[in-house]
Amino acid sequence: MKQTDEEIAGKIQSGDKEAFGEVIDRYEKPLCSFIFRILGDRDNCADALQETFLKAYKNINSFDPKRKFSSWIYRIAHNEAITHYRKNTKHVALDDVVEIASDDNHADFIQKELDSEGQKMLLDKALLTIPLKYREVIVFRFYEDKSYEEISEIMHLPVNTVGTYLNRGKIELKKHFKDINIEDIL
Repeated sequence: MKQTDEEIAGKIQSGDKEAFGEVIDRYEKPLCSFIFRILGDRDNCADALQETFLKAYKNINSFDPKRKFSSWIYRIAHNEAITHYRKNTKHVALDDVVEIASDDNHADFIQKELDSEGQKMLLDKALLTIPLKYREVIVFRFYEDKSYEEISEIMHLPVNTVGTYLNRGKIELKKHFKDINIEDIL
């Protein structure tokens, strides 16, 4: 029978340090994906992910097993991503995407010729141009499939603010995709 994340965290808190390997196995890919979508840089992503796991290991005793482990570790990843973002802020130019999306001659090309992977790639680039607070909520909701309540807990925001940021983020993204329904991509 597969142990829950909370049970594994309890084992680690009880001194079974080997059990942390299971945490890494379960969370390495999803946390890496989350952090990369926030930072847009593989090197910074790897550094932030490593720091996330180090901090989770060092602070495992602060985890309350009555709460959801995924929210706890995503909170650490969120904080590390923000720290790396602030240290290494670089603004990604989206000239190509904006030029294509705003050029009427290319609108049909985008709509008809780009497969869903191509649209997702454009969306990933566009994500890097919107304000960080909106980007985070969009990534949590649409890429990590987190509920409003989980996002609220991870980001320490009221649930209503999560909804507001999500709507504002979608509006910002729509500016880059005039003839594409952003809801279809997300």
